[in-house]
Amino acid sequence: MTGPHPAPSRHADGRWRFFAAQWVLLSLVAALWSLGMPLTTGPDEPSHFVKAAAVVRGDLLGTEGPEGTIVRVPAYVAYTNAQTCTAYNPNQTANCGPATPEPTGALMEATTTAGKYNPVYYVLVGWPSLLFADQAGLYGMRIMSGILASAFFALGLMMLGGLSRRTIPLVAGLIALTPMVIYVNGIVNPSSLEIAATFAAFIALLCAVIDPRPHLLRERMIILAVAGSLACSTRSISPLWVAILLLIPLLLLSGQALVAFLRTRVVLVSIAVVALVAASAIGWIVLSSSLALNAPAASGSTTYDDVGASPAFGFVKMVLLTFNIGQEMIGILGWFDTQLPAAVYFVWSALVGSLALAAAVVLRGRRAAVALALLTSLIIGPAVIQAAYISTGGFIWQGRYSLPLFASAIVGVAVLISESLPNADARMSRRLVVIISAAWVSCQALALLQALRRYTVGASGSYGAIFTGPEWAPPLGAGVLLATATLALALVTVVLFFRPRGYSLTR
Repeated sequence: MTGPHPAPSRHADGRWRFFAAQWVLLSLVAALWSLGMPLTTGPDEPSHFVKAAAVVRGDLLGTEGPEGTIVRVPAYVAYTNAQTCTAYNPNQTANCGPATPEPTGALMEATTTAGKYNPVYYVLVGWPSLLFADQAGLYGMRIMSGILASAFFALGLMMLGGLSRRTIPLVAGLIALTPMVIYVNGIVNPSSLEIAATFAAFIALLCAVIDPRPHLLRERMIILAVAGSLACSTRSISPLWVAILLLIPLLLLSGQALVAFLRTRVVLVSIAVVALVAASAIGWIVLSSSLALNAPAASGSTTYDDVGASPAFGFVKMVLLTFNIGQEMIGILGWFDTQLPAAVYFVWSALVGSLALAAAVVLRGRRAAVALALLTSLIIGPAVIQAAYISTGGFIWQGRYSLPLFASAIVGVAVLISESLPNADARMSRRLVVIISAAWVSCQALALLQALRRYTVGASGSYGAIFTGPEWAPPLGAGVLLATATLALALVTVVLFFRPRGYSLTR
């Protein structure tokens, strides 16, 4: 561990300039995805639009109806429930569905299957619907959601960049930001904040355990308190993921070191804040019945597969579908109707596989145990949850539900590998970093191109027709969106790895 020493303010300023640059770039990428994807094409996005618009108008719970929760929202928000004509039909372009109602300012009834969800996320992203009376309010909610989540991704990358051995962890930071993560960051869905805030909270604690320098400890614990609290307030299962991921890094400490760490005032306060917010989130779940083990009741008229199956069946099915879930975490967009090019899955599988192989070869002792705990939580945790749910609710798991665990496990294992190699940064040649960065940017751009193709000309349409003869076109046009997003993604890697000589984030 690195011993404490004074920290000149210019280094603190450098860290926060790095954070600001990454926040702006990641927010820009999210905003471009927000504009590039037709409204309501995110998974369950109409329900989240309606929920957010209702919450910021003071309607936290609504009233129960046969298809979900009934609330009152502006007509342009309510109409999104009728705009899902592209769902599950990959060759249907986005030029379908009824026209947007003319702005009236009046409220009307709408149904949401997210009516019982914790309102915190919706308060933070729903307020643009108060400023606009047309689709601009929906795009505003999307962009706000992306800005919020991007802040926590940027904080996580900043903390990884502050490690003395940072190259491998920063590479893993890129791997953790799969195309699915970037896509979810551009739509209205509480998964975006859950993934990002859990990512930041886990990295804050892991960095504090590995490198407890006093001038960084306070900063990291503040990030932990804020990120952990927001993560617990997103989805019903989030408090469990946060609890698991905040316990695992503590396994790196011996008995005396653990006691000393937990006795540190700022650590105690931070953990207490997260625990209190987690308790209130669990209280909301209990009082609102938002985790009722009954899928039709929780999700309107939706019926899931395997209702009535045994918990053992649910557990085994989840474990056997590990690689399918892995594909979904890399990216199956829309309403599970838009697969990415095969090259994207190949590249991501190779990167994750290389990291796993390095961990198996390099890690020993406590570090190996922590890596194993992270892997176990990623595979077994969701299987246990699905096993408990399947009898009454059916098989409901989606890959994005596992992304908070995946993103944390990827960076956690990378940090442990880096700490186990005395010359870790030297072994990661500049050429290899350039290759991985180029692969990441290319795969992200391919994912956006594929999504644009699916909605402009259909999944079987010509790539050229995206730009020359689309049936539907996004604001700004597909060409401008793709080019700008690719540039922003490239700048993310430049800021991440290619800072000026002598520019340090470690002190």
